Amino acid sequence: MYPSDQTVRMSAQAKPRTRLTLELCGRVLRSLDFKWLLASPELSRQCWAMLSFLRDFFGGVRKGAAQDAIASDDAMVDFIATRAAHVCQTALYGYLQKRMGTRSREIFQDPMFAEPLGVSREAMLVHCLSDLTIFAVAEAVAESGLDSAGLTDLAERWFRDAYRSVQAGVTDGDLSEAVRDLRDRASRTDWARAAEREGAFTASPQGLVDCAPVIDDLKDLDAEIVRNSVRFRWTDVRRQFRERVDRAAFAGLR
Repeated sequence: MYPSDQTVRMSAQAKPRTRLTLELCGRVLRSLDFKWLLASPELSRQCWAMLSFLRDFFGGVRKGAAQDAIASDDAMVDFIATRAAHVCQTALYGYLQKRMGTRSREIFQDPMFAEPLGVSREAMLVHCLSDLTIFAVAEAVAESGLDSAGLTDLAERWFRDAYRSVQAGVTDGDLSEAVRDLRDRASRTDWARAAEREGAFTASPQGLVDCAPVIDDLKDLDAEIVRNSVRFRWTDVRRQFRERVDRAAFAGLR
């Protein structure tokens, strides 16, 4: 009935943070006396269900490691789409919930608020997709040998596909203005420096200030805090991308 050392052995193939978690779990589990569980069948069932979940979850870390690599256009587009949508959603709704306070649920359910909220969400999504696309191209492809025009074309393709992934049914006409702005931005980008620190993440912080459905007087008071909150949300996204991207897979682009 005592847990084996399998949990700790699994850690050798996990990332540092996951490895530390696995080692701590292993030590805690091995230190427990599980005999007391026999006195309560229901508690025993729940405890072993939890242990089974942990076993399956951490086992999946090993099995999914190779699949996590960003080594194709599809994987790249998926990363850009999902992370940009997440930052858009959490930044916009997080700001509005704080500003609305205890009335946030009531206001979100108000049909009169649905239209301006939808407009704000779409505008913020474009800003987030633009920032992350520029970063992804600069980080993964800028040293591949593509010239500025080629990098701009690639940025447009990833941006279009990511937008369509998030917004089903969108047409080229719907995308025309956003793509034009993206191409204009990409053509002016210093690709050698765009991946440095927050170099590519310039549209979304101010974009949230501009597009949030909040009166201007309040946005003026909130502006710096709002911009910093968006910048903070991108920190982990950049870390994830750098850990997962397979630059060699994109090195042959011409």
